[in-house]
Amino acid sequence: MSLEETAAADKLRNAMVDDLRPWGAVLSGHVDAAMRPVPRHVFVPEVSLERAYGPDPVVTHRDDNGVPVSSASAPGTVAGMLEQLDVRPGHRVLEIGVGTGYNAALLSWPVGRLVPSRRSSMTKPWRPQRVQR
Repeated sequence: MSLEETAAADKLRNAMVDDLRPWGAVLSGHVDAAMRPVPRHVFVPEVSLERAYGPDPVVTHRDDNGVPVSSASAPGTVAGMLEQLDVRPGHRVLEIGVGTGYNAALLSWPVGRLVPSRRSSMTKPWRPQRVQR
């Protein structure tokens, strides 16, 4: 990814988080701090940056008939689930059904350590620098 594309992704990611409030999401400092640095486009590489950071879910897999069978949830949905879970430093989290890995990456930010229940070709290998101690 070029410097220009990285800058564009950073700008879109910050706009995505800023735009969650008008959609009705109330972000705690923990959720905001997790969503700003985690690059969502890494987990949905088959779509444009604009789509990756847009308000809608992103279909990640379809069956042989073209029917969607897996998706990355909409950012507002993800933020709402993280708020309700209220994960804090020191908590231990077991992520069941890792999917794209985006939610696992977000969960690992405040927790510092997360154990996914499985890894698959759908899971992307991204971890925040903070966790790599």
